[in-house]
Amino acid sequence: MLVLGSGGTSHTACAVIGAAGGRAVVVSRSGENHYENLHLHMDADVIVNTTPVGMYPQVDEQIVDLAAFPRLTGVLDVIYNPLRTRLLQQAEKLHIPCGGGLYMLCAQAARARELFTGEKISETVLEKAYQTLLHERQSIVLIGMPGCGKTTIAQALSEKLQLPMVDTDAEIVRRAGRSIPEIFAQDGEKAFRELEASVIADVCATGGCILSTGGGAVLKEENRRHLRMNARVIWLQRDLDKLPCDGRPLSKNHDAIEQMYALRAPLYADCADVTVKNDDTVECIRLYDLLGGQFPWPLSDRSDWSDLSDKISKTAQAILGARSLYPDCSLADLYDEATMPPELRKAHQANDKAVMKA
Repeated sequence: MLVLGSGGTSHTACAVIGAAGGRAVVVSRSGENHYENLHLHMDADVIVNTTPVGMYPQVDEQIVDLAAFPRLTGVLDVIYNPLRTRLLQQAEKLHIPCGGGLYMLCAQAARARELFTGEKISETVLEKAYQTLLHERQSIVLIGMPGCGKTTIAQALSEKLQLPMVDTDAEIVRRAGRSIPEIFAQDGEKAFRELEASVIADVCATGGCILSTGGGAVLKEENRRHLRMNARVIWLQRDLDKLPCDGRPLSKNHDAIEQMYALRAPLYADCADVTVKNDDTVECIRLYDLLGGQFPWPLSDRSDWSDLSDKISKTAQAILGARSLYPDCSLADLYDEATMPPELRKAHQANDKAVMKA
């Protein structure tokens, strides 16, 4: 196991590895194992980064290229700001199990309190502290084609989850003092994209908000990386025939929309953690359980609710991160009690525990 860095956290990592029966190889800027002879350790199966490389504000830095380690089965980065460093994002792309340092931070705080007070901190209290801190730090980012409903959904989530909403297009207009069509006409798309990248970098550095992005926010690789740093990214999809054209400088007609989608769809997919089909009305969209998951059928077309409860459970359990994203909400929180169909209310009540457990 490679432990990158030789400071205090490195000693902790080595102690844990040794206690588990593993062998730690410490890599530092000097000494027997250093970054110039890293090629000698390409057979490593686990990498633990204990250095500050990639920590805010230097979020675009990455200490090693994971693609050079073909046997990796796990990556741990003890950095907790951002929640997903560039190193962890590459691990995810390579489908390598990985984790950040936020839980370790909470565990350190719990242990410090135990030492000072003599009071034992239970796993339940530690987990609650972790979930609370994660909920405060983690944003929800909505991406997708122009007119797919990002702003509408962001406003609903902001209200229900009591998190501030930021619209990147609105922030661009505020900073520029001009409308987006005016920016395109006077300065061109390149200038607009540079301003957009600046807004995304600033907003995503802090986290803890609902972020609605412009349709082209994913065009820059650095934007996609920044959007994922402190957030779960949701790709809202809508039938291309339902996307509006009015007042949009780059999607003026259906042919332009199709060409734009062909270019952007792979980038949306590359950036997104979750995909949500958004062809229904706003009332039906509120049925998406906290947008940590999605119902794979159009609710407005359903007349038979008999198997709904089973679908709710399976859908909730299939969505990675739903519990950590929205620990204190349920399906009922996103749908007014007075307007919820009786069949849906009954199905939800029968499966509430399963949904929340997922």
